[in-house]
Amino acid sequence: MSHTIQFGSRLLTETLGVTFVVPVDGSQAPRELFPADHVVAYSTSSRDGLSVVYSTYSGTPGIYVVPVSGPAGSRQWVASNAKSVHDMRFVDRDAFVVWKEWNIDPYDGGVKAAALPPATPATTTLVAAGDPVRFGFDHSPRYFFVDSAYRLVSATLETGEPPIVLDSTPSYVNGQGATLTTDGSLLIYLDEMPDTVIRVVPAGGPESAVVRIDHQPTAGAALAFKLSSDGHSVVYRWSGSTQIELYVADIAVLLPAPAERKVYLPTLIR
Repeated sequence: MSHTIQFGSRLLTETLGVTFVVPVDGSQAPRELFPADHVVAYSTSSRDGLSVVYSTYSGTPGIYVVPVSGPAGSRQWVASNAKSVHDMRFVDRDAFVVWKEWNIDPYDGGVKAAALPPATPATTTLVAAGDPVRFGFDHSPRYFFVDSAYRLVSATLETGEPPIVLDSTPSYVNGQGATLTTDGSLLIYLDEMPDTVIRVVPAGGPESAVVRIDHQPTAGAALAFKLSSDGHSVVYRWSGSTQIELYVADIAVLLPAPAERKVYLPTLIR
């Protein structure tokens, strides 16, 4: 675990700033985190805080990973980025870096990934056309996206298995609202068109297991939801005809049964 602080600084007369890193105990002076020839467009830190992955269009354009511990100017090339990078995450316990890239005119986007440390070939195209729903679940190797046919799809970063259609009916899945249960078994998401509802589906399918978990009134819409700390309930806000209401949906019955745990304690065996 890293015990450092990252902060940005710039002169009032300049538009571009510099990112520094410094130990929290003040044992060393602040130093620049990124190489001087790189203007950073997007960056994010690993879960343990030991690495930062970033994209740049200066120097040699591309996506790089840099260790927080230094030395200054150190970097490791991850992949080229011919298109604009708009989101970037470490996933699956920092084993992969995944990013979304797209151009506006004409629209051309997708999701790509690279293993860490970088291997050859460095880049894998996960989604050639479509929008990612979520790919930042640290505890799951799966990523989720809406394809060009507007279907909710799941795939895995590890095995390269064919994508699995989770829901072929949603009109618009809100990626910001998508949540994975802590055991990685269920994806909870908002379908926003024509009326927003809350659905749950196993992360690996099948589509036939999709369940709507809100109270299914004749009118109104779900506004937002939050998974409880034990992962057994979903608390959500509902916009009714005259007021905003709060509800709780129990999803414990949808979770897989816990595996039997066998404990061997020689001192207790007679």
